[in-house]
Amino acid sequence: MATETQFLLLNQQTGWQVLAPGAVEVGDALRLQPLGSGAFAGAGALYVGPLDSRLYRCQWHRIALQVEIVLGASVQVDTFSAEAERSLGEIAVLPEEWWATRQVAGDPQQGEPGRDWDCLVLSPPGRYLWLRLTLSGDGSVTPVVRRIIAYYPRSTALRYLPAVYGEDADSAAFLERFLAIFDAMFATIGDVVDNIAAYFDPLATPAVSRQPGRLDFLSALASWIGLALELNWPEAKRRRLVEQAHRLYALRGTLEGLRLYVAIYAGIEPQILEHFKLRRWLMLGGGALGEGAVLWGSAASGRLQLGAYSRIGDFQLIDSGDPRTDPFDVYAHRFTLYLPWPQATQQERQAVQRIVELAKPAHTQAQLEIVEPLMRVGCQSIVGVNTVIGCYPTGVSVEESRLGAAVVGSDQRDHTGMRIGARTRVGSTTRIA
Repeated sequence: MATETQFLLLNQQTGWQVLAPGAVEVGDALRLQPLGSGAFAGAGALYVGPLDSRLYRCQWHRIALQVEIVLGASVQVDTFSAEAERSLGEIAVLPEEWWATRQVAGDPQQGEPGRDWDCLVLSPPGRYLWLRLTLSGDGSVTPVVRRIIAYYPRSTALRYLPAVYGEDADSAAFLERFLAIFDAMFATIGDVVDNIAAYFDPLATPAVSRQPGRLDFLSALASWIGLALELNWPEAKRRRLVEQAHRLYALRGTLEGLRLYVAIYAGIEPQILEHFKLRRWLMLGGGALGEGAVLWGSAASGRLQLGAYSRIGDFQLIDSGDPRTDPFDVYAHRFTLYLPWPQATQQERQAVQRIVELAKPAHTQAQLEIVEPLMRVGCQSIVGVNTVIGCYPTGVSVEESRLGAAVVGSDQRDHTGMRIGARTRVGSTTRIA
């Protein structure tokens, strides 16, 4: 017989070994069957098995349930073991006294997320094990069983005690059950030690939000690197934030770091426009695109000039700075972050705003713009009300039109567009300047 405890895991992925559902619904979880209008069956039993240990006279150890219990609901676990397989008919008509264990999970605290309920198997040794789960409710609620784990064979601290403690069968059985309580506690600590590497992985470490008193090692892991997490963030985003913390620290105070931070939370990469890049559009009070642009203009600073920027009784007098450098001083430290996330809630928008204030360069002023689709037929644009579909122009008579650096000739007979080789030929109707 093996000395190390093994286990059989039953859930939707591994497959429920259910024999008779009864009034219990079997799907992604086990629950009482709904009767409609929010009501459920009052009680139902199902049989799970046979579970095969492949060990002769195997003493099954304990049963652990991942169960959700609410007030008014409970789950009772009964067990039966044997050396030979039995049919469903035989299991269904077993005398009640042949069933053992008879443990009930009925405390709502026993069904808290991240905490399994378990009980010791009191059936005699046997290769095969059957479980009978009795789900009960008050008609308005139902317990939910999402996972069952059967541990075997029994391995307690009794084997480390002197042999005299196991000479009497009844005393040995009692002492074994008594020590199993502490063995379960030590096993939990042992599981943590065995899987200690997972606790240092942001994607695998336990994380329980909004559960007072429950283990949330993700927040502890974040605190080790000086990162404070907001528990109202979704768990996946908090894990991603801790995982990328080293990059965020390396990029802190830069626009790249801000872009990464926002992308982690929103799941969408924003676009950032630094206002100093608009300088080249300024040209003597107007704006032009092309190689003739200069870096300042008369309208950039808006200083005192009667009849232009100021009126008698209403003007602004600026006595500091330099008119020649005003365009640089005003816009050099500003930027706008455009985020195409129109479905974001008000709370999410406020969270993004806090991220921008936290991660932006300290000397800059930031403006957040949530980009929304503008023209959507039937929603924001209604044909005939605020939108007009124009007709195609009947003719264009232009000798020469200069668009950028290309000169395109016109033809009143053809307005279907410029296509090289079809209606437009370089050197004939088109030339590259």
